[in-house]
Amino acid sequence: MNKDIDWLESATTMLSLYKNYNKNFNNSPKKDYDRLIKETKIIKHKIDEYVIKSACNDLKKINLFN
Repeated sequence: MNKDIDWLESATTMLSLYKNYNKNFNNSPKKDYDRLIKETKIIKHKIDEYVIKSACNDLKKINLFN
């Protein structure tokens, strides 16, 4: 996986948020990735939303959201 700085910042922010919101995700029948993307965009407002969504999809593919 060859990723740039924006992808890395997005991914680490999402993992941090996911860890904090894990209880909310586990209690929901569908994991709220839209909320995770929105919160990441608020924190990393200079990063394009496409990059944030891409990082989220990549993290889901490698099962880092469990």
